[in-house]
Formats: sequence, C-alpha cells, structure tokens
Amino acid sequence: MNRRITAKLGEVFEISLDALASAGFSWAPAAPESLKVVEMIDSAWRGVDAEKVGESTRQVFRFRTIGLGEEQLRFEYKRPWEAASQDTRTFVVRVE
Repeated sequence: MNRRITAKLGEVFEISLDALASAGFSWAPAAPESLKVVEMIDSAWRGVDAEKVGESTRQVFRFRTIGLGEEQLRFEYKRPWEAASQDTRTFVVRVE
C-alpha cells in the first residue's frame, strides 16, 4: 500500500520509519539520484540508545520539494552487508 503525501513547492517534509539499528538494520531510499520533484536533504536517527540492543528507533528522512508533479519514493529496509531487503515502503509525493 502506497502512502500519499501532498506538499507545496519549496516545502520541507519528513518521512519517519521504525528500524532496529542496534541489529544492523536501516532504511535507504532506492535510486535517490533519479528524483526530479523532491530532493533528499538529510537523514537522522531519533530515539537511539546504544545500550539497549534490539530496541526500535526512528530513522527520519527530510526532503525538499523542487518541482511540480508526482514522485514515488521507495525505501528498502536491510543490513548493509545483505543483498536482499527485509521490507519496503513506498510513498507517493504530490507537489502542487
């Protein structure tokens, strides 16, 4: 199921995803270099406690809209050393 986001041109928005960073998992946007309507500004971890192995954290991605239209953002959830992703999330961003 795609999640929908509507934003205005020049607006900054966040996508926040749960992750088990202490187990080596993280989210990564698929093909961020091909984006035309949005650009990724940065990403950060929230709620990280290195002492609590297995505790869920939030990985937050910030984007800025740079063009009008619609863009599909796809994120893959995996460990960097593994080829297969454990999960994917897709967001459809409409910029008006």
